[in-house]
Amino acid sequence: MKKFWLLMSALILSLVLTACADSGEKAADTEKDPAPTEEEVKKSLVKFYMGLERSINAVDADLNAYESAKEPAAELKAKASESAAAVVAKIKEVTVPAELEEQKADI
Repeated sequence: MKKFWLLMSALILSLVLTACADSGEKAADTEKDPAPTEEEVKKSLVKFYMGLERSINAVDADLNAYESAKEPAAELKAKASESAAAVVAKIKEVTVPAELEEQKADI
């Protein structure tokens, strides 16, 4: 008789635990996590930096030439100044993507 009660108790306990676990999974499935994962943030950050680098490199060739020259000429200095102003304008145009809003302070 003790074996019968033990077997029935184990069966009922397993049914109760299965029922509780099943309803918890449904609730978790319906609830979406709006926050992006760390991997998604890293991908977005890399794309942002690569785009920023490309836009700056497109306008700073004269500035780089001036900085690498041993004895820069006055004409090279004027071009470098214009290039630096263009870089500043490009940086002011930069907008942080929506998925990186939480990391905006770090950028």
